[in-house]
Amino acid sequence: NPNCLLIFLPTHGGAVKLEGLPEYCQVALIHYEHGGRPAKVTVWVPLAWNERFIGTGGGGIQTGGVEHITLPDRGMTVACAVINGFASATSDAGNADNLWALIPETGELNTDALENWYKLGTHWMTLLGKACTAILHGKEPVYAYYHGGSGGGRQGMVEAQEYPEDYDGIWASFPAINWAHFVHCELWPIAVMNEYGNILRPCKLDAFRDVLHKSVGGSERFYKTMEAVSFDPAQIIGQETADGIITEADAKVMREIWDGPVDENGNRLGHFFRPGCTFWSGDMQMPAAVVYISMGSQNGFYYPMFTEYFAQWILRQPGCSLSQIRKEDYYAIHSKSVKTLAAYDASKADLSAFQNAGGKLIVDHGLEDYIIPPDGSIDYYSRVSDVVDNVRDFFRLFISPGFGHGDARFGLAPTEESGMTALMDWVERGVAPEMLSCVQTDAAGNVIRVGQIEAFQED
Repeated sequence: NPNCLLIFLPTHGGAVKLEGLPEYCQVALIHYEHGGRPAKVTVWVPLAWNERFIGTGGGGIQTGGVEHITLPDRGMTVACAVINGFASATSDAGNADNLWALIPETGELNTDALENWYKLGTHWMTLLGKACTAILHGKEPVYAYYHGGSGGGRQGMVEAQEYPEDYDGIWASFPAINWAHFVHCELWPIAVMNEYGNILRPCKLDAFRDVLHKSVGGSERFYKTMEAVSFDPAQIIGQETADGIITEADAKVMREIWDGPVDENGNRLGHFFRPGCTFWSGDMQMPAAVVYISMGSQNGFYYPMFTEYFAQWILRQPGCSLSQIRKEDYYAIHSKSVKTLAAYDASKADLSAFQNAGGKLIVDHGLEDYIIPPDGSIDYYSRVSDVVDNVRDFFRLFISPGFGHGDARFGLAPTEESGMTALMDWVERGVAPEMLSCVQTDAAGNVIRVGQIEAFQED
């Protein structure tokens, strides 16, 4: 391929020492993608190969790359793959940092870069990874799989939607689908607080959450509840907290946040986090939140990735602050996102081509996800069911109460072993997964509970 430069590196090449790796060959490629952007593709192929290839993804607005080889990504990594006998690959799609979305000279969206991020980078990673494996072992992979979470889950879903013959089996964990419709929901809480000039401090937010949990029997029971909980915040007006007494104004703000954004006709503008989910933090060092509200601050702040996303992709003003936005600004951002980024929504419901190709798809999502609202995945499954016959023949959705955004501190989450084993059994033996084995861990990652979650079925 004249667009590729292949450089074979020594076994275990690189500066990071990884334990437990078998003998493998590393191939580094520079692939010139759409618009001539050079993408770094890294392929690892074990000498003792199980005749399978598995693609990997990234997170946020990165698709992967060499720095993701050892990152604790929410999904498969090439290191984990070769330890288990798979050939694997990762690619940065030519977008190696978070500042690639705009053309510096014009300030306009770089549509070439967006196409590579959206679908082309992962597709070429897959083709090149398979080709390198075939060259090194003299035969094509018998089976091809993909597993990624969050932004990496979006990549897997786009593969099923756009390139249905790339993979025999795809496992997409808490995927960032409905992209143009969901990402700006992260702005909703601060927009509402600013609208009423009432920034709810963490202790007040905690109070609303805790009383909602008590309404269903406590947090432990809440984190095992599948149904969305309805609760009137006005019930705790007058309650004392370390951040002051809960006021009627506080309850009004909390109610509007939980209700989520709607248009002037009351139509929902995408999904928001379910009431009871902890989407905030008072500590900017804590990644498990989209909204940060520090003691003494007059404003709320967003997780940095979201700030840069909106500043670049929507407003075309890199580095601008969003701490002062109000509801009017929110609606303008929503409208612009839906209009300009519709082509990158990753929400195509017609998966008939993937079904006809024999592909199998597993999606899992936790109800305590504080980054990507889980009802987006439930709604997507419903929309696929509406347009594709016999959806359970190729698509299984697993919903876990208490499971967050890749962390299992409050509820059960599938393990890498259980998800991949279920996917492989489905593809290779025709055994469809009805249950997934799961674990719950403490903050240090120690297993404190084991169990199973059942495949989702619509009423």
